[in-house]
Amino acid sequence: MESQWSFELIDSFVKNTATWQAVNKEDEKYLIQISWPLEWSSTGEPPVGEDRANAIYLTDGNAVFLSATDIVRRRQVRHPEGTPTIIIGISYPLTDSVYSHRRSYDLTPPCETYVSLNSSNGGSQTPQYGGADAFLHFITHTVHHLVFSSIFPQLTIRETAVFGHSFGALFVLHALYTAPSSFDTYLAASPSIWWNESFILREEESYYQASEDHHRPKVWLAYGSLEQSPVLQRNQTEAEYEKRLAVAKARLMGDNCDHMFVRLMQSGQLRSVIRRKYEDEDHGSVIAAALSGAIYYFLDQSEEE
Repeated sequence: MESQWSFELIDSFVKNTATWQAVNKEDEKYLIQISWPLEWSSTGEPPVGEDRANAIYLTDGNAVFLSATDIVRRRQVRHPEGTPTIIIGISYPLTDSVYSHRRSYDLTPPCETYVSLNSSNGGSQTPQYGGADAFLHFITHTVHHLVFSSIFPQLTIRETAVFGHSFGALFVLHALYTAPSSFDTYLAASPSIWWNESFILREEESYYQASEDHHRPKVWLAYGSLEQSPVLQRNQTEAEYEKRLAVAKARLMGDNCDHMFVRLMQSGQLRSVIRRKYEDEDHGSVIAAALSGAIYYFLDQSEEE
């Protein structure tokens, strides 16, 4: 029976996706991954008469770009009348890892001092930090220009969103509080509010106190129930578990998100704010559920307006 089959290795690809490498004068390299609807041409040409699209920007594109593309395409099957969506992942040209150490710099707010906190295994963290402003400018100017002036010049952008997890979500909150007109919707999954003695809370307070009228975005917050209350994992020693538990209690993921949600609700400065708690998910496992929930929230909200 097996002899009836022959196999030929062909190039692997995901239809209607493309990848660019961006390099600056300092030889810093970024990976820009873009996907567009399956109904469009392979070169990105939309059908005649279709000239508007939503855009979702993803931090840590290495980790979530393909998943986000699949989520949007599966949703499109059930909502064929919805506005087309462009996915833009921004990350690093890695070959042997999902995450780069550079994210610690790109995704954290600029600040005068830094106080390290123990990592999940109890070790001290002292990475580079403070590059979020430059990274935000890179996304909203350089990457946005590439996508919508060079690749899709015929499109008018309807709604934009930015998604991040962990440090990526800290970056999302930093953008919200310091440059709220950058995006229409801010999607923050398991934000590292604890970072640098909760420095982001200072930016949050300044955001509330800003006197001038500003763009009124939408905000989506989420976390996993096991992030603040971890359980003993298989093959984990009691000592290892105690270290994880101590870090979880210091970071207070659930409490921090819950309290920020209430403050955002009471501020009156947002069009909408939602909080989701994913049961039985920890900091790593929550990503898949949160990514899907965030994308559905953004697209559902945009279609209601």
